[in-house]
Parts: sequence; structure tokens; C-alpha cells
Amino acid sequence: MDEGFERFERILADWSRRDFLRRTGGAAALAALLVGVPGLLEACGSNSNGSPSSSGQPVKGGHLVEGNSTDFNSFNTAIAPGNTYGIVVSGLVFDGLLVDKPNGELQPVLAAALPAVSADGLTYTFKLRQDARWTDGRPVTAEDVVFTYQLFYDPAYKAVPSPRRGDMERYVESAIAVDQYTVAIKTKQQYAPFLVTHGKYGIMPKHVLGGLSPKEIATGPFNDNPTVTNGQFKVVKWDKGSQVVLERNTNYYRGAPLIDTFVRKVVPDTVVLAEQLKTGEVDFGPVFPAQLDAVKASNNVHIMPFDSSQTVFCGYNLDSSKSRYFQEKAVRQALAYAMDRSQMIKSVYFDEAKLVNSVVPAYTFAYDPGVKPKYGHDKAKAEQLLDSAGWKKNAQGIREKNGVQLSFHLDTSDGFKEWVSLAQIIQQEWKDIGVLCDIRISGVTTLIKNVEFDRQFDVALLSATLGEDPDVSSFFAGRNTALGGLNLSHYMSAEVDQLLDQAVSTVDRSKRKEIYAKIQDAIAEDVPMLFMLAANGIWGVNKRVRGFVAGTFAGTYRPWMNQVWVADGK
Repeated sequence: MDEGFERFERILADWSRRDFLRRTGGAAALAALLVGVPGLLEACGSNSNGSPSSSGQPVKGGHLVEGNSTDFNSFNTAIAPGNTYGIVVSGLVFDGLLVDKPNGELQPVLAAALPAVSADGLTYTFKLRQDARWTDGRPVTAEDVVFTYQLFYDPAYKAVPSPRRGDMERYVESAIAVDQYTVAIKTKQQYAPFLVTHGKYGIMPKHVLGGLSPKEIATGPFNDNPTVTNGQFKVVKWDKGSQVVLERNTNYYRGAPLIDTFVRKVVPDTVVLAEQLKTGEVDFGPVFPAQLDAVKASNNVHIMPFDSSQTVFCGYNLDSSKSRYFQEKAVRQALAYAMDRSQMIKSVYFDEAKLVNSVVPAYTFAYDPGVKPKYGHDKAKAEQLLDSAGWKKNAQGIREKNGVQLSFHLDTSDGFKEWVSLAQIIQQEWKDIGVLCDIRISGVTTLIKNVEFDRQFDVALLSATLGEDPDVSSFFAGRNTALGGLNLSHYMSAEVDQLLDQAVSTVDRSKRKEIYAKIQDAIAEDVPMLFMLAANGIWGVNKRVRGFVAGTFAGTYRPWMNQVWVADGK
């Protein structure tokens, strides 16, 4: 019997096997709970089976294949931050001023050192390395940095749909080239998370893109096939939905990669990915808990668990012009109380996830474990809220109000099979309180387009990768409701906007923590998004791979990839 199936059987025994199969349908339940992937992973850390060896003399040559079940969205670093994999892949070809160390501390890359900060805390002055070159031989200069940052904040580039535009326009006053290798970025007020959140974007070539219109930059061929890069790799090709192939940048200023080629391969699902990890077709990639035992048993794969910064959430569309069901707080709260998230963690993630009650990550200094309300499973509370709000059950047991049934779409992606599993469970739990939802499944790229850029959804189940700083303005500030922004729910709260602005306007952590406690309570009360759970990260890494070192935050720009090598040189 397959080990994943045995684990599935044990879980069903714990959670009323007969009842679950009756609700979900035996075959559907089996399919739902045996496949999936801990999505939007950022990086890897220590390994309970022992880290991949870095012993021996590094061998130059060969290839490395990463497997994953979803594609990315763009090489354009102004557009990529809406998709974690976009940041990861673009970070292999475009270096930023700074990157994260494995522990989340900042280190310079294109910058020669961490920036000097003015006495008033408004101006960040970066000295650039003078040995960095574009692949066409031209130097990387301050003008490239200024141009790249203008794509994010300058109103002249509004046609470039950057997910970070709302915050950058709000806080960045200017970016100026002081000289060829010195850049000064000035904020409009003290802005505590500037470096952590906005100091790592890959720098793009002004001499290639600067003459284009904003619309051409947003939609041009460079986004799919950048011809000039400054990072560890050059782009060979991107076969969308299949693979991206990169080759060594032989003139990379931090030392050319040891491997010849890096391939990021899109696989159908994590069952296939697990098999390809075991056969060696894929060198590294995420492992879903249902497949963990089988991959662990393989002689050629190291298992590397880590604390992930990825959080799964349900986002409700509060924009009445797009969806008419979620303007009432009572409805959003009722749907949250109806979910048994603890059982989801047990059934879908085999306990390889943690319950999340706050929009601020638990690993940040500002996390408040006392956030309230907390949405434990409380079916009676959910029904009472709907009854009080006038959503009464009709003769068929379906909630309706003023002749309108509480029936809508729940969108998710089959790129992350565990999301489908969660959606099926949620569908039944909401049906149990008289609420109907139809699950719509699409690819990740389509889902992101529908949710982030078109806002064509009622409820979306997907995940977000949270940063080192507790600032959650990108998800909840009203200025980020524009299409392409990350305030997917169209959440508008003057109180929360004011608190978010206060929280980033001081560098005093104790003061920030007090403000974030209020923010966490306010958003928990309004629940425009329900941050549900944080999946544990698990990587499988082939034993031929050497020098693979990273941490929770380091994966975004993969600064270590030029040091990775394969023992067989193939």
C-alpha cells in the first residue's frame, strides 16, 4: 500500500472517516487529500536528514533542475512582486541593491555596502559596486537604479501595473543619481520598512528599456525574454507553462555560477514531482506532506524542512461592483467561524502546518498572540450571525435575503492541489450552514490575473508570502486596491489606513508593536481576508547537489546559486 494512502487512512480514522467520505465523496476525497504542494515557497533551511554536502572540490559544469507545479508571471521586476515565483526567477537574472541573508538580515549585492541614512531618516544613499556589468558589457550605474525605482513610484509610469505602486507612490519622493555610482532615494516621511520591503528589487537596464513608453514596458517582449541582464544567469528561453532555461553569466561580477544551466521545470502536480525527485529527473523542489514518507525513503534525496513565510488565505471580494455578497461583516465572520481549520491542517497537511490567527506573521517582532477575535470552529456562532443579519434558511435549507440566495463562486488553482482539497472541505462546511459555493479551478497564472488584475471573483483561496517586516499595507491599505495591487479584497478602512501609516512612520519598535496590536484586532474584526494557516516548508534536494545553503527569507533572490555545484558535473 502507498505510504501516502496509509497516512490518509489514519487521518480519516481520526476525523470521522465515514462522515468525511459521505460529505466529500470517496474518490474525490482520496484524490483531494493525496495530492498537493506547499505553495509559493521562499527558501530552505536546516535539514533533519543532514544538509546537502558541501564537501569536496567544487566541480564546474553540469545542470540543475528545479521542479514546481506552477509557472511565474514576468521577468520584469516591477511587475513580478505580485507573484512570489516571479520574484524568485527574475532574481536569478536581475540583482538588486540588497538581498536577504538566510536569517532575514540585509546584505549588499549591487550596493557596495548598506546605505547611509540621513539624520532625519528620509534619505538613503547607496554607493554601487563599480565592477557590475550588464551582459552586453555596459556598466550597471545609478541611472539604471533610478529608472527601475521610477517604474514603481513615478506617476509617469502608472501604466506599468506594479503591485507595490500604492505604497511607493505614497512614501517615495525621489530617486536621484548623485554620480555614476551613487544613488539617493528620498522618502516623504520616515518609513521604517523601506529597505526590507523595497530595497531588493532587481535592477533593470535603462539603456534597453528607458526609451520605451510605459505601456510598452508593461507589455513588451523584454518581460518574457530579457536580452540584457546583470545577474547570475542569462535567459535562454521561457516555454510558458513548461520550463524556463537559464545559462551561466560568465562575466558575473560576484563570480560566475559553477553550473552551466539552470532549468525551472513546471510539473503537473506534486505526485509527479515526488516521483521525479526520486528518479533524479528533478534535482530539488517542494514536497507535499502526503508524499513525504515516500520521498524520505529515497536513497538519493535529502529532506530539508524550514519555517516558511507562506500563508494560505481566503479573500472575500468587498467591491460591490464585482461581487454583491460580502459587504456585510457578519457574513464574512460567519464564513470564517464555519471553517474547521485545525482539522484541515490535520487532514490536508498531515500536521505540517500551523494555525494562523493574525495578519501579522508570528516570526515578526509585532505579532500579537492575543489578537481578537479568533475564528475557531463554531458552527452555532456562524449560523447565529447569518440569522441576525437577515440571511434566513429557505425551504431547501439555503440562506437567502430579499429573494437573493447566498450562493457564489470560490476560486482556486489546481497548481496547488492542497488548495483544491481545502476548497472542497470549505464548500461542505459552508453548505452545512446553508451557504452554497461553486468551486472554480484554474491555473495559477489565470487565477492571479482574475484576482489581482481583473478582480473577477467572489472568494479566492490562494496564498501570500509575507516579509520580514510586520507592515501589511500592501494587503490592507486602501491605496492598494487599484488593479494590480495586492489589496485583493478591496478593503477600505479609514481607521486601518491611519494605523498602517502611523506604524511605518516610526522606527521605534515598541511604538510600532503597540500600533500593530490595534491593526491586528481591527482587521481580525473586519476579516476582509481570513489568513488560515501557514504551511511548513519542505524541500527535497538530490544528493548530487552541493553547496545548497539558504534560509526562510533567502530564496527570494537566490543569492547563493552561483556557489551551488553538482558532484557529477552533469
